[in-house]
Amino acid sequence: METETPQIAAAHQSNKNAMRRRHRAEKRNNLSVSHYLGDLHAHTQEGEKTSPETVAETRSGSNCGEITLRALIFFHAVQMKNKFLAATDHSRDASPEVALNGITEWFKRWLTSDDNSLGENDEPREDLTPEDKKLIAETAATFAKVVACYNDDRLRINLEKIRQQKLELAENGIPLFVLIAGVEANLLPNGEFDSQIVDQGEFTLVIASIHPDLDPNGYAEIMADHNLYTDLVIKGIEQPQTNIIAHIGFGASPEFAEQLDWDKIAQAAIRNDVAIEINVRPLMEYIYREMMDYNKFPANNVSYRKAFEEKLPGLIPLLSSGRIREKLKPYLNQGLRIAINADEHRLPIDTDLSGNVTDLKGHRFWRCLKMTEAQFNVWFENMGIKQEHIINTYHVDQLKAFLAKEMQSFPKLS
Repeated sequence: METETPQIAAAHQSNKNAMRRRHRAEKRNNLSVSHYLGDLHAHTQEGEKTSPETVAETRSGSNCGEITLRALIFFHAVQMKNKFLAATDHSRDASPEVALNGITEWFKRWLTSDDNSLGENDEPREDLTPEDKKLIAETAATFAKVVACYNDDRLRINLEKIRQQKLELAENGIPLFVLIAGVEANLLPNGEFDSQIVDQGEFTLVIASIHPDLDPNGYAEIMADHNLYTDLVIKGIEQPQTNIIAHIGFGASPEFAEQLDWDKIAQAAIRNDVAIEINVRPLMEYIYREMMDYNKFPANNVSYRKAFEEKLPGLIPLLSSGRIREKLKPYLNQGLRIAINADEHRLPIDTDLSGNVTDLKGHRFWRCLKMTEAQFNVWFENMGIKQEHIINTYHVDQLKAFLAKEMQSFPKLS
């Protein structure tokens, strides 16, 4: 076994407090961030997305994350002291034509933006002539054809990448950390997955989800009718491979999500041993984008706490709705399980080209997590949610049993 790298050694030394927090939490009869043993929904990238040309050269546009799998593992295994992580990059996301069109538009927006940074609020340059726009459209289409690896071949590449990282985990002296081969499989409007390899059972964990933005016309009727949306969610839950039904209501208003038939959804989840995801990506993105902005909130300025406290409840879909909480509450004693996932696309860290973590803005990040923990505990106490309901708190062998649909009752957690 190789000697651990200086980065890993330094992180172990600087994060002893994280392990102590976990031990203290286990002695208390309440839930803590320290009970959380891993994330089951995370996205990666193959290379640095520094320019459209680089993306095309490295084919790094197919996966939608902004951090390498290697750095993601380092963050969870060493910084967060987690026990497992599921890499769940998207299936092909849509029909090849829809995917290709989407990537083409992505490149066009990038190539025409003012600062070439792909920010959410990028404005197109004003100096572009019709000839410029035509050339950019042609270039974007060319890049997209190179990058658009949205098929089963790409998923096999992801599986091989996960296999290689498992070997590297053992070589770096952290063999007890478990990397789970997962996939986020998109549900087509007819309720089928969009990839054959998912149906073949090659993934340990399958997340079913609906992404209406991939084909607005194809999902238009469903997104206008909460009964049709409910039916599609249930079809996803009933897919034999599904372990988690993710971000229910994504792309719709909170009011639309409240009108879904949560009784039917919860009953289907229990029948099929599927966990309902509480997707905290909006929360984590807000922490990374706003709370970790030291220009907005300088290092010694604690005013960020009040700003975060006021915004916090509305950043957590589903649980922020009293109606949905009340609908799910009676099913917790009947076997309903939930997954609390960050749906990670980026992290509050910088990485070098080899994927090594070079910086973590730790104290403020942990303060935000502790404030989040307090909000969750208010809801959990009201709903009766305990540790055994949350699959992210399961020990590795218990999690594997759940994913294999071999768990007959709630596990004993101690």
